[in-house]
Amino acid sequence: MDSKKVIPVYLRIWRTLALYAVFVAVTSIAVFFYIFFSYSLSDRPFEDALDRQLFLYPFLVQSILLPLFLSSLSRIFAQQDPTMQKEIYPGADALGTLPQNMRLVLANRLFWVEFATLALLPLLLPMECGFFPLHFLLFSQGTLPRSVQKFLLLCIVLPLLFAIQLWQHVAALYTWQQAELAKKPITGKLLAPTLSTAALYGAALLFLPPIITLLFAALISLAAFSFTLLGAVILGALLLIFLLRYPRALLIRRKFMKNLRKRCEKCGFTLSRIHRPYRSVFRLKDGFDFTVTAHKKTYTCKLLAGLSRRNAMALSPE
Repeated sequence: MDSKKVIPVYLRIWRTLALYAVFVAVTSIAVFFYIFFSYSLSDRPFEDALDRQLFLYPFLVQSILLPLFLSSLSRIFAQQDPTMQKEIYPGADALGTLPQNMRLVLANRLFWVEFATLALLPLLLPMECGFFPLHFLLFSQGTLPRSVQKFLLLCIVLPLLFAIQLWQHVAALYTWQQAELAKKPITGKLLAPTLSTAALYGAALLFLPPIITLLFAALISLAAFSFTLLGAVILGALLLIFLLRYPRALLIRRKFMKNLRKRCEKCGFTLSRIHRPYRSVFRLKDGFDFTVTAHKKTYTCKLLAGLSRRNAMALSPE
């Protein structure tokens, strides 16, 4: 067998094992620490079966976070994969359509090697590895044989793994296309983003369940006391979330102006006074806001604001 074909397959298997090892390690530490912390606050002995009522909402939150964590890891490993990029990516003059990119991914043997390795791991490992919260929610009150429990769990996990892998490899293709069109090279760094993602989701798996549980308990207490007070609290929270966009936009605008002045000084450009730099965050008016003189040419510039990354912007020739 050609060694040039065998080596990428071995690398694919090792990368997949590393991905799943990070996933299992972080989720296991978060789950068992939360169990230890919860039982340490009570008088129940650790050898007792887990109290379903105590862990129902926390494990529900963790079950929602687990696919997101695995998806984020898969995205990092897919994007920062020079072997896959070399084999699957033909280059781009424009962004490919979703069907085109899906066909490229599904036609590649390395994708299927990676998915097969990822699918074998839940099959070979105990059910508690990686998906313990989901296993607890589904089977903690049942009397099904363990083999039936594992079969049902695999019926949920395997399609989920396939959907995550396919989506993130298609997303990686889009990232490579965008980087090539923008002439920005892919860094190829794997360790730093993996560690930061593991730390972020580890903290979320540890702290979000008790925070959300306490929040639900507080809302239930408010509802028992007064529905009017509960409605006022919810309305105030939604209003606060809406208003937080504006301070964030003002901070971003301040950072932009600071960077603009530094860049103009560094390049020897002349920057005029910026007229009412924070007004456009709240209200957009006609006219320009500042000028930049560079290489004996003066450019009139206008400040625009988008309070969300999803804001669409269309510029006309006028």
